[in-house]
Amino acid sequence: MGNPYAPPEQPAAQQQHAPVDGAPQDVDPRQAPAGAPAGPPPPADGPPGPAPREPDAEGVVRAHRWATGAAAALLVSVLTLSSPYPWALGATPFAVLALACAIVAVVHAGRSRARASVVVMATVLVVASLGWTAVAAQSLLFTPALREHAQCQERALTQQAQRTCDADLRRDLEELTRSLLPSVPQG
Repeated sequence: MGNPYAPPEQPAAQQQHAPVDGAPQDVDPRQAPAGAPAGPPPPADGPPGPAPREPDAEGVVRAHRWATGAAAALLVSVLTLSSPYPWALGATPFAVLALACAIVAVVHAGRSRARASVVVMATVLVVASLGWTAVAAQSLLFTPALREHAQCQERALTQQAQRTCDADLRRDLEELTRSLLPSVPQG
């Protein structure tokens, strides 16, 4: 018994007959003629397209850095918005910064032909930053009411006075919301 992994042996009759002036040979398609490149044959559909280009490593690193900056700016914006009155105004600039960094990250990821996960991460950051920018910008509409509430809290000496300040803030926010959106029912 021979080697089961060896190519099949050709009968002696086929080895003695040489092709006649360009006549086709009866050759097993699995066997490549001597001097032919090794590897799979090209697809029968047509010529192979250009080989996919490799990602630009430096561009991918730049995309990661911009995405990290966008995530950090978004986190700072979230933390800033939850701060007391004067500091809460800084949330909008940080949200806009996060949006800009996320857009630059998408551009770098696209130009560097990065993997899909890098592009998706940067795109998700753009969407999140855009949504948070809208929330942070909306908070600027309530700045006068928040300023009055902060001043009232500074003057409040008792818990009852602090509760009165909170009730005034709720009333002011409802009035402002009704003035911006007339369809909001009165509560």
